[in-house]
Amino acid sequence: MLLLTRRLGESIRIGDDINILISGICANQVRVGITAPNDIRIEREEIYNRMLIKQNVSSIYDTKQIKRNKNENGEINYNE
Repeated sequence: MLLLTRRLGESIRIGDDINILISGICANQVRVGITAPNDIRIEREEIYNRMLIKQNVSSIYDTKQIKRNKNENGEINYNE
């Protein structure tokens, strides 16, 4: 892992196409602006992890089967 120190308004370049700008610093939060080509997905890590979990659940359980396994409260019974 490469660790860099940047100040407000300074950037980091990744290759020719990606620019990361430190656009704000407030207390313990850093605001980061990212410029990248449209074909590169950029997600916060927690959102990316949720998407992976959702994809894994969808691939394990057939959507029709999940609908059949809902109980009277609309909760899904994954054990059936």
